[in-house]
Amino acid sequence: MIDGEEDGTFDEGQYVAYQSLMKNWEEVQISLLHSILDYYKQRRCELGYDIGVRENYPLVETIDQILEMVSLDGIVVPYADIMEGREIGITFKCTWDRENGVGVRLLNEKVIKVGYQDITF
Repeated sequence: MIDGEEDGTFDEGQYVAYQSLMKNWEEVQISLLHSILDYYKQRRCELGYDIGVRENYPLVETIDQILEMVSLDGIVVPYADIMEGREIGITFKCTWDRENGVGVRLLNEKVIKVGYQDITF
């Protein structure tokens, strides 16, 4: 999902942001998974599921386990002039919250926020 002009052209900054994401994908992916794992643990605790067993919120300790619970849904590349730097949003479907999913916002390939998918728009 890339915001663009009606004629189909995109902002140069959008190209740069996406190309930089792809170039650094290996490092970004590990950071994403760690951030999603931290978010999951926090949500699980906030909802009280760390005390009792809950099928949708099982105990998860590793990024390999969290990787099994998420799937890429989309990449959002907003207009480059909205923030300083290269901003990207990545949305995921997840097993524990099928309605809201998980969204991660990146700035210069660093995670700045994790939450529901709508944080990426």
